Amino acid sequence: MSIFTTWLSDDVLDAYFDAGTPADPAQCYAALLEAVTDGEAGSVTEATYTGYSRVQLSGKFAAVAAGLNGRSLTTNAAVTFGQKTDAGTATQIALGIYDALTGGNLMAIVYLDGADPFAATVAATGDTWTAYAHGLIDDDRVRISYIAGSPNPTGASENTTYYVNQQTVDTFTLGTTPAFGTPITITQDGAALIMPLSPKDVTQDDTPEFASGAIEVGLD
Repeated sequence: MSIFTTWLSDDVLDAYFDAGTPADPAQCYAALLEAVTDGEAGSVTEATYTGYSRVQLSGKFAAVAAGLNGRSLTTNAAVTFGQKTDAGTATQIALGIYDALTGGNLMAIVYLDGADPFAATVAATGDTWTAYAHGLIDDDRVRISYIAGSPNPTGASENTTYYVNQQTVDTFTLGTTPAFGTPITITQDGAALIMPLSPKDVTQDDTPEFASGAIEVGLD
């Protein structure tokens, strides 16, 4: 699942509907993101391991086509980041697409999805989420996205990574730590898109790589 930041959304709207000048970058670059605290605002934590740098994406996309329930671009070449030469593990949950090799503007975020997003409802009584044959298992990591026109499930945030627990075939609860005992408290019934994550753990001597076709940027 991918999202456009407010910076890119504003630029597109101004350029095409209000006679503005689009900020058309000469190149775009992929970055590894360890945290996303506000996707639309572009508040993220980028990887900093020794050997890391952003990777040029321009020229690595196929033509625009149908996808992600709308139109999308998909990579047609592998995207390989620098080898991690320092000790420890750095967990990445998303890719950021910037308009510069360093600094610059964050234009889009592509989460490292474990599966397609799906809709779920949640009840304040019991704090339990329901989605038919959801396929999640305990300690899977997910993020949520509110659904326009549906009540937001008060108590669950779009900008938080949650862990699954107490799952059955059609239900589960969410918490902020693995193997949690008490789920997050939902104070208003609601619905949301559940986005399974497949984080990439980068350890010493790893060379993170995304195969051709693995990165898809969509516009719903």
